[in-house]
Amino acid sequence: MDIRRKAIDEGFVILKEKGDMVTSIETVTHGNKTMQIDLYYDRPISGIEIPVLFKESEEIEKSQGNKTYSFKVANPGHLLILKYFAYNEADKNNKEKHLEDIKSLLNRYGGIDNFFSEFGDAIEDLFSEENYKLFKENIKSMVFSEMLRHW
Repeated sequence: MDIRRKAIDEGFVILKEKGDMVTSIETVTHGNKTMQIDLYYDRPISGIEIPVLFKESEEIEKSQGNKTYSFKVANPGHLLILKYFAYNEADKNNKEKHLEDIKSLLNRYGGIDNFFSEFGDAIEDLFSEENYKLFKENIKSMVFSEMLRHW
């Protein structure tokens, strides 16, 4: 409840709650872009333990009005895994959002090959060698299938 009260007091919008726990908040960043922030407490996310996510996470700052907030965000390699599993678990109405997030993440780092060159180690640490290769191929297939669909 403390997170809920503080979020509201600081001008965040509560998007989702599960029981008495806030699971998602929203803020507006520079340029009036909305940013959704999902909150996790102690359960593994897509099989990744919270301590692993925090160990590899990066701290970023976002401003809202005249205040600056610090957030821990997942390593981009881990974020790709999370988005991949969210895509696979989503109903057909939400798959497009997760696919767009995946494509945006890959494009931000110069495409699939550059992304895996930079963050492949973080991904590989969570998979066996065989599953890492399968994961990479699945990501490539998703992106290329989407490209062909729009072509």
